[in-house]
Amino acid sequence: MPHKELPVEVVADIQRIFKLDPEPNHGLDALTGFNPRPTERVDTHRFSQRREEEALGSLTETQSHLAQQQAELQEMISTYRGELQRDQDPGRMQLVQELISELLSQMNRIREKATESEAIVQSITKEIQVLDLAKRNLTTSIRTLRQLQMLENTVSQLDGFVGTKQYTEMAHALSATKELSASIKPLASVPTVHLVMQHIQLTQGRIRTQLDQDFDALYVKVSTGWKLLSGHDADVAQVFPKFWNVGQNLVARFADITRDDLAAALTKAAPTLTVTSLLEALQITIDFESSLSSRYGIPFYEITNSSPKTSKGTSISTVFEPHMGVFVEAQNKALADMLASSRGAKSRPSLEGVIASSFDENPVLVLPSSTELFYFYGQNLEQCAKLSNRKPLSDLCDLHKKWLRVYAEDVLFSSLRSTPKSERERKSMEGRFIELNNACVVLNTADYCHVTAIELEDKIKEKISDDYREQISLQAERDLFVSVISSAITVMLKEVESAVELGLAMMLRTQWGALTTVSGESPYVESIVRAVDTVVGSVRARVEQKKYLRNFYDKAANLLLTKFTNALVKSRPLKEIGAEQVLIDLQAIKACLLRFSQGMEASALSATYVKTITKSTTRLETLLKVINSPIDPTEGFVSNYTLLVGDNSFSNFQKVLDLKGTPRTDQNALLDKFLTMTSTMQDLESTSFLTSLDMDPSATPLTSSSLVTPNSSMLSLPSLLPSSATASVGLMTPPMGSSSGGGMETTSPATRREMFSGMRKLVSFATRRDREGSINP
Repeated sequence: MPHKELPVEVVADIQRIFKLDPEPNHGLDALTGFNPRPTERVDTHRFSQRREEEALGSLTETQSHLAQQQAELQEMISTYRGELQRDQDPGRMQLVQELISELLSQMNRIREKATESEAIVQSITKEIQVLDLAKRNLTTSIRTLRQLQMLENTVSQLDGFVGTKQYTEMAHALSATKELSASIKPLASVPTVHLVMQHIQLTQGRIRTQLDQDFDALYVKVSTGWKLLSGHDADVAQVFPKFWNVGQNLVARFADITRDDLAAALTKAAPTLTVTSLLEALQITIDFESSLSSRYGIPFYEITNSSPKTSKGTSISTVFEPHMGVFVEAQNKALADMLASSRGAKSRPSLEGVIASSFDENPVLVLPSSTELFYFYGQNLEQCAKLSNRKPLSDLCDLHKKWLRVYAEDVLFSSLRSTPKSERERKSMEGRFIELNNACVVLNTADYCHVTAIELEDKIKEKISDDYREQISLQAERDLFVSVISSAITVMLKEVESAVELGLAMMLRTQWGALTTVSGESPYVESIVRAVDTVVGSVRARVEQKKYLRNFYDKAANLLLTKFTNALVKSRPLKEIGAEQVLIDLQAIKACLLRFSQGMEASALSATYVKTITKSTTRLETLLKVINSPIDPTEGFVSNYTLLVGDNSFSNFQKVLDLKGTPRTDQNALLDKFLTMTSTMQDLESTSFLTSLDMDPSATPLTSSSLVTPNSSMLSLPSLLPSSATASVGLMTPPMGSSSGGGMETTSPATRREMFSGMRKLVSFATRRDREGSINP
């Protein structure tokens, strides 16, 4: 058996068991020095024997494994050795070198081709550059030739204008000539261009010489006349008799000639006339006329009357009047720019911005734009009056009227129009204050414009000529501002109506007919009083003119009592207890309205207001007292009605029964008794304050009508609510048409009694039929 080395693992185990030195060169050599101690020999031998047996058992497997590994290694070695021999083949190395040489040759050929291509491209590019240069030179030449041709044509036209002395066309042609010559000036060395430039210089010299000659001629003409005027007093005045007024005749003739020359010059310059040049020339003319007036001590128009061959009473400055439209149009444009930021859709944001920018301790009462407008009016009025007091001043007045209308309609009235946002914000207290602030500022501004418009009209009449004085009137514009004031008060009333809606809704929800006892003021009264005090206090603090406060107080009181009366009618049946409770509530409402008079300065106005409110609330108190009285006995109830109300109107008595909530079965007896008793009372009236009481009031807000432009048919406040002057006619309610029983009686007392007698029989018959029908169904 050939000698084979043991595996490394077997040798390591043997060394560990027998504690042999692991350093010997061969694993089997370590066994030569093995000499166990005698005491351990037997055990060691047994152990060694077992280990050898185990090793011998796995020896075959180990040898097979080693042989397999040896075969694999031999195969790998053979493979690597074959590849090495193949790579070191001289033929293969030569092939690689040949390929490398071929690659280098191709690279050299590519480099040569690239050099050739570069040379070709440079050649082509050079040709293109030459062509581009040629194109650029050609384009420049064509443009220069065209400009030169245009210049020659312009110079030719300029020569024609110089010959005919058309200075306006000459100026345009000369300007074009300078612009064209500047572009070709670098080519002045070219002979053709040089000739043209020389010709231009010669033409400019001719123009300069010709202008000097024309100016000299004009100056000689004017100066000759002026020298004649100025030297007359010193040189030859003593030669002529004084009463001939030779000097004044010379001035009149000079003015006539000068006026004609100025008229021709102004007509020719009209398309290009500016405000500055016009006013400057007019001011010089006026100064000239003033100096002559001072010399002779009489107005200039009287000087022009001295000569029989001149225009009578016509000054030199009148020649400017047909052209003063330039001045008026300039003022129109300035006013349009001034109000552009606060007109139309911008009016309300502009108003709210002005109010928001002011401090609480110094709130804005009048819009600054109104004061700026009238300050501008005053300035250009003074300026125009110094220049002319005739038609130009009348035209300026028309312009002022136009922009007063614009300010009233597009600035003030437009800012009162509510927007969807403002309608939503009105439901809150803060939004309500915003609406009130806007209305108060607009009212104050409209009043300022109304008063200042009167002063403006007087100022214009003071300065304008007598021929135009009767045409001056700003009444229509002042009426517009009065309409704006009415619209502002309507907005305030709308806020009052909106503020009390919550309290009135609480009143309508109260079951008045179910009350069994009377207590203090009802809860809704506090809500109404607090809302009214808040709105009125805000208006009182911001409205400047107290006369408008009185107007607002009257209408606010009318509005509140109207709303209260309508709510009272809708709350029926009231019964006796309910009427007594409402009577107590009415006293609190009355006290709230009477507090308005605390802001009135004049005691007479305060007393009148208190008297009006007392008279109005007394009617409501009378109605409630009648409702509060018991219907049993019927004679007492009817007598109480005739004593308190004082009419014999069947329909009015029916209204009281409806408000009281009297059953239909009981109403028949009461109506019968009413007809019987009133038919014998000759002193009763046919109508009373109950005649206008509407038993079916509309739910539409009294101030819900939308505002319209003041220039159109705006709904006035007196037609919306009864004023203090007409409040005594009815029960503080809007115009009331159909109520149960008809309208106003206009028949005589005798005819009315006969009618009531027949009606009584009809009612009695109907009552009997109802009773019989209920008994025998």
